[in-house]
Amino acid sequence: MIVSDDILIHRGTYQRGFLPKFVIVNDLNNDAQLYLVVANVKDNNISVLLGNGNGTFQNQIRFSTGNEPAPIVSGDRNNDAKVDLIVANLGDQTVSVLLGNRGCTFQFQRFFNTGKDPISVLALDLNKGQISDLIVANRGESTISILVGYGNARFENQIKFIALNSPSLLVSGVFNNDTLLDIGIISQRSSQFDILINSGNLSNFYQKVFPIAAYPNARTIYDFNNGGKLDIAVTGRKYKTMVVYLNRN
Repeated sequence: MIVSDDILIHRGTYQRGFLPKFVIVNDLNNDAQLYLVVANVKDNNISVLLGNGNGTFQNQIRFSTGNEPAPIVSGDRNNDAKVDLIVANLGDQTVSVLLGNRGCTFQFQRFFNTGKDPISVLALDLNKGQISDLIVANRGESTISILVGYGNARFENQIKFIALNSPSLLVSGVFNNDTLLDIGIISQRSSQFDILINSGNLSNFYQKVFPIAAYPNARTIYDFNNGGKLDIAVTGRKYKTMVVYLNRN
């Protein structure tokens, strides 16, 4: 153990695959320990590192994905009280669903088609069906894919919507004070924030577009002014800025 300063402590360095692109942290085994999941773009797999509970991790376990995996989301998608993984595969225009087993292993993956270059993915219940749906930003064709869930971690064929030029980041929240989750899309190329307002009919969204910081590369949503509405903060790469946009809806 190396103490680097009064705040951060170096607890170890761990092997992973080639060109790690994305990482999430979650308790995958319901044992109150945090685990790391890393997407290895050039190895076409993910690495799972089991937590020891003291800030260290065990050696990686690898699981196959599609080609060039990147964004990952986790959660129980088939109501069996086990954490599943959803991985977007940039190289073959799919998402992989890896169903969790006991002991932090995963069943053989299922594939569902997306658009070209799926760079960001969310899993949430858009239609209050008590089942997660998938939202995917397809950077390579400037579209958004919605895959409606119908249970047991299965999804209908994608519905596509035209989006901003090269959509790259997704957020979700109730932006218009109803009870339905809306979709926020950020384009790094056009420096715009596109909101798809959810009407409850997942084949029809009302669209609003707002200019934001130049070349946005990170975002978060929160009620920053305690106004009872979700606001958004965006960092802009070009001018090294962070801008907070308050929701006046």
